[in-house]
This record gives sequence, structure tokens and C-alpha cells, in this order.
Amino acid sequence: MAYRTAPRAQLKTLWRGATLACGVCGRRGLFRRYVYLVDDCPRCELHFEREEGSFVGAVGINTLLTFGILFIGMVSFFIATYPDVPAGPWVFVVAVAFIPIPVLLYPVSKTLWSAIELIMRPPEKGEVLPRDEWHD
Repeated sequence: MAYRTAPRAQLKTLWRGATLACGVCGRRGLFRRYVYLVDDCPRCELHFEREEGSFVGAVGINTLLTFGILFIGMVSFFIATYPDVPAGPWVFVVAVAFIPIPVLLYPVSKTLWSAIELIMRPPEKGEVLPRDEWHD
């Protein structure tokens, strides 16, 4: 199956990844528990870890998203309190408030990285079931 590479299809793949869905077929419910991604998509049978260690990119995505949100939060805090920006304990409190962010973003980072990988390296023949054979 030739994977679509048109810009609109790539955006659709990214959107699916960002919304915890399979980048190929859009199937949801890919996590057994909050942090356990299934090995293969139940519909199109895409194997999510296509190469050993391929989810290292998900760690990078998680780190970038976390620091991006932290940066936006800190800038918003400084803008909201300008010109009397409180230093010291408030900066610490805001930073500590962001500790759960990487845990909350973990599932998104896994499916988003899987979608990015699909765009960078489209599935080869046999990696995904043909559309007429998808399970539901």
C-alpha cells in the first residue's frame, strides 16, 4: 500500500497522532492503560515501534512540548505581574506546578511521534493491512 504523502494527508496524519489515534487509519483506544501503547493497531495492524528504539523520538517530543508549555507559562506569569515581577518563591511555585506536564503529555508524545515517523518513513508493503482488510 502506497502511503499518501500530499501535504493535506500529512496534516491529517499529524492530527491523528496529536489526538491519540493511529496515524494510518485513525483508530482510537490504542492504550491499554494510560502509559501502555498497544504493540499493533487493532484496525490496520501497523506496528508502532517499527524499529528498535524508535520511541526515543517520543521522548524528544515530550521534552519539547513540556518546555514549550513551561516557557509560555513563565512568560505569561512575567507579563501578568510586570513591572513588579516577584522573584524567588513564585518562580519556584510556577515551575513545580509544571511537574505533571510530561506525564500528562506522555500518550500524546507516543502517538504524535508515531505519526511523524510515518511521514518521514512511510510504511512499506506488508507493514499495514490494505484498507479493505481493516478490522473493526
